[in-house]
Amino acid sequence: MPIWEIIGWAGSILVVVSLMVPSVRRFRILNLTGSALATAYNLYFGIWPYAAMNGAIVLINVYWLWRLGREAKQSTAMGEKTPRKILGD
Repeated sequence: MPIWEIIGWAGSILVVVSLMVPSVRRFRILNLTGSALATAYNLYFGIWPYAAMNGAIVLINVYWLWRLGREAKQSTAMGEKTPRKILGD
């Protein structure tokens, strides 16, 4: 199996698996990884609509992971012994 086919399948599988994960943080990480692989695959083959869509999903996931991390830091800075459960995480 060619390497680009493996990359394409890996990205698709990670996106699907991410939808089954109950943890928001794990969902975002898996979805980010899968979307990044799918973006690379689509760019390589010139599939521009899907490259743009997956690239946008990558940016959305990066934003939410940053926000989740920031909110976790704020909750520990406020003296909480354990970070609040943020968005079900």
